[in-house]
Amino acid sequence: MDKDITQVTAVPAVRRMEIFWRTFNKVPRGLLFSKVPSKMSEEGLHWAPRSFMGFQTEDEWFGPQELRCPREDEPHALPTNAGLQMALPGMTFHRELAGRMKELDLTWNMHLLVEDIQGIWCGLLLVESWRKGSSVIDTSQPLAMILAHELDPEKATAGRLSFNEATALDCSLGLLVSINKIENDVIYVTAHDHLLIQVLGKDSQKCQSVACLCAQEVNLPHSMILEETYEALKERYKTVAIRILGDSATHDAIARLCRARGGNGEYENVLDFLLNTVVNNARIGDRSKIQKIPDSQQWCVD
Repeated sequence: MDKDITQVTAVPAVRRMEIFWRTFNKVPRGLLFSKVPSKMSEEGLHWAPRSFMGFQTEDEWFGPQELRCPREDEPHALPTNAGLQMALPGMTFHRELAGRMKELDLTWNMHLLVEDIQGIWCGLLLVESWRKGSSVIDTSQPLAMILAHELDPEKATAGRLSFNEATALDCSLGLLVSINKIENDVIYVTAHDHLLIQVLGKDSQKCQSVACLCAQEVNLPHSMILEETYEALKERYKTVAIRILGDSATHDAIARLCRARGGNGEYENVLDFLLNTVVNNARIGDRSKIQKIPDSQQWCVD
């Protein structure tokens, strides 16, 4: 890092880190996904680490472990008064998802499954708060996630980001954000939580698809889905689920899922696994749909 720090040392110590960060015209894009325990509290700088003291690892700072101004041809982010601005891919959630989750007493700390418009299912998992004191999620605002890279359903991934290495496809770091406004093609957001998102494996894709078909065929009223117990709902879907499992390819795919998750492939376990998936899908309904945002989209995050 080659910078003149005289303007930093010229101010009281309490303001030096604020002035330090405001001297940058651009910074590494990976700073957005930093997990350092303490970040700046000043408006527009909530993305910036408050200190560089201590050992910094990839877990705390995603990307190259150095602070320098990226070259013009390198991906970078622009510090602005409103937050950190950069181009990254993302996804927007259904406007009614948060409300449906509240109705069902579901929290964002669960392993949530979402489906894009091509019918590709992904699992997402919140990891930790983006910064200490992150604001509570305002469910009246549109929710989205910003991704470190665009997901590729054809790409196999193994390693620490995977939910299940035996069936892992592509996965990415991400942030759960709420959208404040869209102005001049820039999406201005408040960041809440770090998350992991992963494309589900082939067998999981199959299970989710047939579970949706089962729920749609039975087509229970929303009031019944809210009022009845989980076990009672499973009984209502059982006849159709049994018929679906008559297809050997579907049965075998779900049996492999059961075994991958520590169970066995006996018929009753396979049926129960499918019924659990059907009920989960029916409860969320089409609120699980997400809309992809291309990697050229500009975000401004604070």
